[in-house]
Amino acid sequence: MQKARIGEIDTGAGSRTPGESLTIAQQLQAANKRIKELEKKNRELEEPNEFLE
Repeated sequence: MQKARIGEIDTGAGSRTPGESLTIAQQLQAANKRIKELEKKNRELEEPNEFLE
């Protein structure tokens, strides 16, 4: 695993080190948070839109 981390060996396409997996998990968590924020904003914008119709 050490050699894979420093790039001395190729672990194959799609393989990840534990550190990269944590980064991907953090990215997923941030993306899910952003989705919730956008859904909330969308609901807030739909309410006045329904009123105007």
